[in-house]
Amino acid sequence: MSETPLTPEQVQQAETNALHHSYVMRVLKGADELANDLAGGNLDETMSARIGRLAAAGNEFAKLLENALDLVQPQHCEKAEAGNLADAQKIEGIEQQALEPKPTPQSIDPTLQYAHPMSDAVYGAVPEEPDKQTLGDA
Repeated sequence: MSETPLTPEQVQQAETNALHHSYVMRVLKGADELANDLAGGNLDETMSARIGRLAAAGNEFAKLLENALDLVQPQHCEKAEAGNLADAQKIEGIEQQALEPKPTPQSIDPTLQYAHPMSDAVYGAVPEEPDKQTLGDA
């Protein structure tokens, strides 16, 4: 793990960046997550975030990899973890919204009476068949 943790501003910036990746970056991140899945990692976690988590837990090989990644981008693993968190929170919000009950017309205004689309209210009353005796009398 890097000597200096991310500041709250850096975490916010990393989260914002993660939510605004280009199409190509999202595809590359998906490939990264797939590689992590194939290596037995957590679902939707990138290799960089996994390396950072393992390095913080004391894994020597992960520390070596993290130091190499820090040469490419300072605090790379920490930024990847912040990005993963932002992605997870975004998905959680989408799923929560999808699970919320949808309003029905009756829940909006319970006094409204709604008829079936094929009912008299739409097409008018269906005339009753004339009584055969009445027709015969005429």
